[in-house]
Amino acid sequence: MRPHVWTNGAYVIAGIILALTGQYIAGAGLAILGYCSWVGHDRGGKWWYLDWAGMYISLSGIIAQNLDMWYVVLAWPFVILATMRHRFDSVPLTAVLFAFALASAVHADVNILYACALFGVGFILRQQVSYGDPDYDLFHGAWHILTAIGYIHLLP
Repeated sequence: MRPHVWTNGAYVIAGIILALTGQYIAGAGLAILGYCSWVGHDRGGKWWYLDWAGMYISLSGIIAQNLDMWYVVLAWPFVILATMRHRFDSVPLTAVLFAFALASAVHADVNILYACALFGVGFILRQQVSYGDPDYDLFHGAWHILTAIGYIHLLP
């Protein structure tokens, strides 16, 4: 199994860490991202949309955890179904959700600099290669690991 697939386990590990600290919503969101991204990276094709759904869920989980909005989880099955059915991949939506995740972290009195640095470095590495490039596994795998750690630092 290639590193761009198995490194999605970092999200599941981050989700477990969050759940063990009582951050159940965010932990569940990250575990779902880990699974969805794993499937997307492993199977490809239409399954890439499952990876996108996982990103939407994980970011909404951070927002919900920081703002104590547990009911957001009720929308998660619909997010997965709609993303898969309508093949919805949206960089702008992901950016907006990330911005709201940062704002929710600030609202929860979290210093977001470390998380921003991890996401920033991860994004720079991720953008260095395209799927199929020789170094894709290394760079995209680093993105998974760095952002998994970054997610943890978006919570108090």
